[in-house]
Formats: sequence, structure tokens, C-alpha cells
Amino acid sequence: MVPIHLIPKPSQPNETPALPQDALCYLVGCDGVFKQVRNEFYSVRLKVGGVGGLAEIGETAMLNVPKLPERLLRQVEAFFVAVYRQHDSEAVVLLLCNPATKEWQIEVPPQQVQGLHVKYDTSKLPDPPAGFQRFGSIHSHASTKAFHSGTDDNDEVAFDGLHITVGNVDQPVRSYSARWMLAG
Repeated sequence: MVPIHLIPKPSQPNETPALPQDALCYLVGCDGVFKQVRNEFYSVRLKVGGVGGLAEIGETAMLNVPKLPERLLRQVEAFFVAVYRQHDSEAVVLLLCNPATKEWQIEVPPQQVQGLHVKYDTSKLPDPPAGFQRFGSIHSHASTKAFHSGTDDNDEVAFDGLHITVGNVDQPVRSYSARWMLAG
């Protein structure tokens, strides 16, 4: 069996990680899987798509949460319309899910809204009700169409769950963009 080594991040910022001196091994780092071959003719470390001799696993994702109730989405939309009418701005709500009871709730964090920007901080929010966990967000794009912006990408990459953008809240027909963020 060919050894497989997980290479930890060095403790100092400019320090080079210590690598094993095996003649043949696989190295796993934050940038992927590498095959290392060292012999009297050459030394090479090549990025590979996988580890030879092991089973093919493949990616999967399975959701264990209920569908988001339409009535909840409509309540959120009504909130977004009210914020738009008063502040001409985006707004955000957080999604809470209880996988045991198959229920969703929303939480409206304190937020600063201005035009096409909304800022909120979850660090000062109380813990969700018993059994519930924060599992996504819904935010509006005010009068513009729904899409996931670069800011949304940055906000959601470390926030697993369902993320919905509602656009055109100034119109009777809205636009929507939704995605799941799972394991970053």
C-alpha cells in the first residue's frame, strides 16, 4: 500500500511545510492531492485527480430538510416590499431550520440598509430556539433582478444552507435566484 500523508499548515506564515522523504507516496494539502516519486534519477511531485489503487467515491449531496413553505417566503417578500418602500433598499432575513420537526422559521437580524447594500451582524443574536439552527438566508436586491453577487458569494461561502435572492420587489412579478451552500 502506498502511504498517504496529510500535510498540516506550517505554524509560521513564511515557513515551508515539512514533507516526507518517501520514495513513493501521496500528499494531501489544502491545494489538492499530489503524487510524490523520488528515485536516483529524479524527484517529482505532481498534482493528481485521486489516489491510485483506491475506490472511486464521487461527490454526493443529500438534503435532510423540508421544503421551505411558500407562506413563509411570501411573509419574507412582504417584509422586503415594506423595507423597499420605506428605505429604497435591500434587506435580509435568516432562515432557521429544525430537522427533527421539519419546520422552518425566519429571524430578522438588526441591519443597516442603504440602496443596494445591507449589513448585519449575527454575533450579537441570541441562540436560535431549541432544536433550530441557522441554515441559510433570504435577501432582496430591491428593484434590481435576482442574482448572487460577488458580495453574496463571499457572505455565503462560510454559511451552509439555502440562500435565496429576491429581486424586483418594486414589481408585481419578482425574480428569484436560489442555491444551496453545503460544506463551503
